[in-house]
Amino acid sequence: MPETNESAPYRWSADHDYLTLPGLSDPSTVHLFGGRSLVSAADLSGVRSVVKVRQVHGRDVVQIDDRILSGMPEGDALMTDRPDILITIETADCTPILLFDPARPAVAAIHAGWRGTVANIVAATVRAMTAAYGSNPRTMRAGIGPTIGPCCYEVGREVWDRVEQGFSYGQMAVHPPDQAFSTKDQDDPSDKAHLDLVRLNTLQLIEAGLPPTQVVASGLCTACERDHFYSYRRDAGRVGRHISGILLKRPGTS
Repeated sequence: MPETNESAPYRWSADHDYLTLPGLSDPSTVHLFGGRSLVSAADLSGVRSVVKVRQVHGRDVVQIDDRILSGMPEGDALMTDRPDILITIETADCTPILLFDPARPAVAAIHAGWRGTVANIVAATVRAMTAAYGSNPRTMRAGIGPTIGPCCYEVGREVWDRVEQGFSYGQMAVHPPDQAFSTKDQDDPSDKAHLDLVRLNTLQLIEAGLPPTQVVASGLCTACERDHFYSYRRDAGRVGRHISGILLKRPGTS
């Protein structure tokens, strides 16, 4: 059973191998955001199948049904309305996002690095769920798992500019170093900024129609929390991957 810490937006499992977000939890679903100790989603019991895709830092959404997949399709989001299928994504600083529509029901798992975030993969996934399942964004819930935080995520001007130019609210997710965080590049600090992936994905989800109260985040930074998470940037690429996923329970199961 997850640890009970009512003051935190997340709950660790007993072995600290994954965490859940109470704001996303529902009796009809199971979800998890894996930490360093969760080495395989196949370790989970009671799952009919575990599905993943070949992630390419894009915005394609793969629909999962009862057909057997031939090979591993490319994409950075998965969605399904079928029970007992755990759809998963892998991250190590990128942002894991899980969506749940209790009205249909249907679920989605999203891998959002900076490229996917700039491409607004969350909005693409909301639209895909609306088209395929008749989902209404007003009934959806979103959970944003551990990701590199703005405290540790310094980006160059080419990324900074794409965020600010691509979204009317882009400036709310970009912190020039003289405003919020110290820069690691002392040669030309004007070409560096800190990007808040959680803030930007949250604003995109709200723009896509989700009520702000139905978007929750762990608030954990993968680069800061060395004991619990891998960090591609902190460890110069020599890292494993976290597994995050969500499934719908078969009606009538506990």
